[in-house]
Amino acid sequence: MTRNTKNKIFAIPTAVPASPPKPSTAATSAITRKTSDQCNIDFLRVQGVHLPILIAPGTPLLRESHIFGTTPNGVPYLFNENIMSGRYLLTLPGALLLASCNIQHNAGPVQYDSQTVDAQGAESVHVALHMGAGQLKVTDGAQQLARADFSYNVPTWKPEVRYTKGGSRGTLTVEQPKGSGTTFGNTRYNWDLQLSNKIPMDLEIHFGAGQARLDVGSLDLRGVEIHMGVGEVDLDLRGRPKQSFNVTINGGVGQATVRVPADAGIYAEAHGGIGSINVRGLRKTGDHWESETYQRADNKIRIEAHGGIGEIKILAD
Repeated sequence: MTRNTKNKIFAIPTAVPASPPKPSTAATSAITRKTSDQCNIDFLRVQGVHLPILIAPGTPLLRESHIFGTTPNGVPYLFNENIMSGRYLLTLPGALLLASCNIQHNAGPVQYDSQTVDAQGAESVHVALHMGAGQLKVTDGAQQLARADFSYNVPTWKPEVRYTKGGSRGTLTVEQPKGSGTTFGNTRYNWDLQLSNKIPMDLEIHFGAGQARLDVGSLDLRGVEIHMGVGEVDLDLRGRPKQSFNVTINGGVGQATVRVPADAGIYAEAHGGIGSINVRGLRKTGDHWESETYQRADNKIRIEAHGGIGEIKILAD
């Protein structure tokens, strides 16, 4: 509405009654606000409208391009995409933002790096992996504490490997450098880690986007904690647990699959978010799931899954 007063036109705001947001809209708006407070946000312009984007894992977006951004704590995200498809645009606004603080064009030839880490006599080790985006593989087989093989074609993405020991406990950290910015082009980023199955350890994994295959059922695990973003995580715990331990999964907008042995003592508790949680091969008992042998098993695996906007599967087979 406008009013003409002495040849001066003033715009008068018109109030529109507010309606309460839907739960999913409120949740994703909170993610948008949290991210935008800490990093500039880019929006894709689609038919004249700027929109943040929700991308299904492994889904094409831009022809022969990778979109690379950063999480609020500075860990990069990477999306390997090939072609635009309207059906992947924003079914949950703000769930995934193309957050880009810097832009780089420095993808080059693939570089390879291998590192071996000795436990230095540690009786137990905490292993922390922080990968913003890429392909992550973790298995057993290391002769010492760990062997890591990396391949990447952006020099600033060279992983940082640190090991410290205090008393009888060691800490191994493998981290994708923070603040790497936004990169377009044909990029590659792969980690292949082998860990010792003779040293008790707990795993802490922060994984943003891409695919992670964690085949760790033969390790001497004392605990597993996973924080995931928009990628796909496959956690394989099949094997014979040497001790009882807990597994905690905090889901994002990606997909997490947990595979456990059906004949082991398994307890699973799942709390849903906006996404879905599916359990197969375990019997429902009240508000949780158990394996047939849970009550009489000597070593038990207790799984606590917190769903996000994505999907979490727990499969006993």
